Amino acid sequence: MCNYKSLIKVTLLSCLAYAGLVSAHTQSGSLGKKNMGAAATDIFYVICSDYDLSGNTALADHLVASVKDMAPKLAPLISIQVKKNNKSVSSTDKVDGDTKYSPEVRLAGGAGTYLLTIKKSKSLKKGSEIYVAQLHCETSGNSHSETQIIPIQNQ
Repeated sequence: MCNYKSLIKVTLLSCLAYAGLVSAHTQSGSLGKKNMGAAATDIFYVICSDYDLSGNTALADHLVASVKDMAPKLAPLISIQVKKNNKSVSSTDKVDGDTKYSPEVRLAGGAGTYLLTIKKSKSLKKGSEIYVAQLHCETSGNSHSETQIIPIQNQ
């Protein structure tokens, strides 16, 4: 007799793993609380591998990142910072609620784990901010390599 519970678990886990790889180029979230104006930070590990989504060799050279501050329009600024091997780059979306991302930043750290932070600045105006980050692990020829995002802290 077939164990349907095990079959369902395996199917769901496979779908989730595949979805994580396919949608790994964007990360959305919110920062802060409705009744506070305090600064807040979300933290992620971004893992760049030496393979593309088909399993072919694609030597990771750098991580490209940008962030977009979504509606509601509030005073705090949203910024993104990438760190690896004692190097860091950052970018800030200076226009809240528009359709454009912050300027792209690129950190050449090769394959491995990058530390990504997305921050909301402190403000006298209370409320949470919504963001979308765009992340791409790329080869030296700017082709995509596998990108994996692991949440560490959600404020």
